Amino acid sequence: MKKVLMFVFCFISIFLISCGNIKEKNIQPNLELAVAKALQSMDNNYSDETLKSLSIIVRTNLLIEDKIEENLDVNEKYKQITKSTKDKVLKNQNGDLIKIPLTENSNYIWQKRIKKGELLNFALKNDISLTNLKNIETITENNRVKSIKVGGKIFDYNTLAKSFNLESNIVKSIETSKNEVIITGINNNFYGFFDINKAEQLSNNNYNFDGILKYFFNDFLIQNN
Repeated sequence: MKKVLMFVFCFISIFLISCGNIKEKNIQPNLELAVAKALQSMDNNYSDETLKSLSIIVRTNLLIEDKIEENLDVNEKYKQITKSTKDKVLKNQNGDLIKIPLTENSNYIWQKRIKKGELLNFALKNDISLTNLKNIETITENNRVKSIKVGGKIFDYNTLAKSFNLESNIVKSIETSKNEVIITGINNNFYGFFDINKAEQLSNNNYNFDGILKYFFNDFLIQNN
């Protein structure tokens, strides 16, 4: 009886593992077809290297959004482009997937009002002692704020943004009232954008897809998912 039960248990285990493998095998082709379909829909006679770089961004975004269609009819050209970058995605230094918009939402304006006392406490927690909040300046790189300078003291903007839920690192103005600091910015993305026209220029200058992505997203890693 024990042998029979053991046989049944082993059979069920193997069956479940097999089902799991089949499911896993089905998911990946659907993802790759979805990437190829997206390339096909957005192609405007782009070079192969531009399309390859796009495929990595699209794959990353699809994995984050978890929206993968099935039964997709795709031209063989885009299947081959996608296959050449199979499994490659964009990740930050912590190994997290990074969603990259393909268009810049420059019309979106956000504003955050922070009480001066909260900002002074924030600075103190980050080992910066401030006596006042006058003459606040931004230090930018490629139009994106990297750090904030207050009274000669500098602290990291991303740390500030995370603490106070700021929506992007594109800041239009920082103003002060009697009790508040008012930060106004545009867009809702921290990571930059993929400029397809610029990618085409780079491709024409013999950049491959890896070099194109590093041009736009030097802080990120191109890794297998």
